[in-house]
Amino acid sequence: MAQTQRVTAIVLDRVPYQEHDRLYSLLTLERGLIRARARGASKPMAKVRPHVEGFGIVDVMLVRGRAGYILASAEMLEPLRMPSVEAQLLADSARKTLARIMREEEGDSTVFAMLKKLLKDVSEYRGASTTGLFAREIHFYWSLLGVLGYNGDAEKCSTCSKPLDDAARFVPMAGAFFCASCAKNVGIVASQSLRNFLRTDYSGTFSGKEVAVFAHALAEHFEHRLDLAFPSIFR
Repeated sequence: MAQTQRVTAIVLDRVPYQEHDRLYSLLTLERGLIRARARGASKPMAKVRPHVEGFGIVDVMLVRGRAGYILASAEMLEPLRMPSVEAQLLADSARKTLARIMREEEGDSTVFAMLKKLLKDVSEYRGASTTGLFAREIHFYWSLLGVLGYNGDAEKCSTCSKPLDDAARFVPMAGAFFCASCAKNVGIVASQSLRNFLRTDYSGTFSGKEVAVFAHALAEHFEHRLDLAFPSIFR
């Protein structure tokens, strides 16, 4: 017997399925990643399309049968409009990255909240330069690696456990921070301000140049851990 359930979702990706259908990857608040088939969604006048084709938070009705999930209906609860091409590319890249790395039906409200925050912040960004967007992107991927369990403590040396200072270094292949003595000039300098930026969020003061240097190390860390090309739109 088919089961129905209502979920709050962010659409991550879509692919054609058979002649007139589409298969949507949904990051749901309640159940994590779900892939659901929407019948007739490839048709221009399909009722579901306006609600699942853009950026935003969507209320979705799912029907689970023997062949998987069917996307029965959807309503856009909170549409988010991206203010620039760069913002749209960043948001789309983050969504598609999660569609690739998340495991199906492993609920994690933390990742949902992270993506929701990124999409909202990017949609509200009105900076004259892309520095703020770049900072949001780097913070998101660093936080994602942390949720997946790949980041070391940003306050203590991973070798000797001493508190870190401005001479601390981040070693990408280890995914960890070390004091200057233990690092022995390996990795990049990770000052207290940079570590504060990574540990909290991008609302405070940060050095764009320092974040840019860290981005190269983060890319190496990301690719080593996930075996995927780092999805930054600014590389």
